[in-house]
Amino acid sequence: MKSFDSNITAELAKEIAASFFMIDMQFASTYRYTDCDIDMYHGGNKYSSFPFSIGNVVNSAGMSVDSLELNFSNVDLTFSSILLNEDVASKTCILSFFMVSADYTIIAAEELFRGLVGEWELTEEKCRIKLVNEFVLWSKRTLRTCQASCPWEFKGTECGYSGGETWCDQSYDRCQALSNTDNYGGFRFLPSLEEKKIWWGRTQNA
Repeated sequence: MKSFDSNITAELAKEIAASFFMIDMQFASTYRYTDCDIDMYHGGNKYSSFPFSIGNVVNSAGMSVDSLELNFSNVDLTFSSILLNEDVASKTCILSFFMVSADYTIIAAEELFRGLVGEWELTEEKCRIKLVNEFVLWSKRTLRTCQASCPWEFKGTECGYSGGETWCDQSYDRCQALSNTDNYGGFRFLPSLEEKKIWWGRTQNA
């Protein structure tokens, strides 16, 4: 479960400080916004006042946030110009919470969520950005499995063979015959490991 800095909990107990959010969007350029009614400065960076709200939040069993949605106004087409001119998928966004005194001096700030852009949706009035926990990267599956034979298409980009031969059975021997082993994409040592006993350390355990 998320725990807050003691400075924040102390100010919350006083019930006199105002709280707002900050968002760092690390795209091709870094965009920083706050839902405070004036621009704020934190860590030497300017956070421009811009209306946004936090939408659907999904928690895991351990009370950590798996994903959340940010809803921005897009009336002035600010986000249209950002999202339609670059690929922001999997770019990092950091949502922080901060408290200010009556004169808008930042008393304390705390990072709430760091995630990746999972999806986004634009209309003429609103922009919705869904952020997913960075652990989503652990769920990715490889696009290529290890194999002894070469996976490349004969005479394709990865193969690179441009000679006069018209066939290849994707074996290392054939690749060697074509003098193209520098581009061989298989792991030719795998068959030799099929029946071999493998152990950790310098000596075999009993």
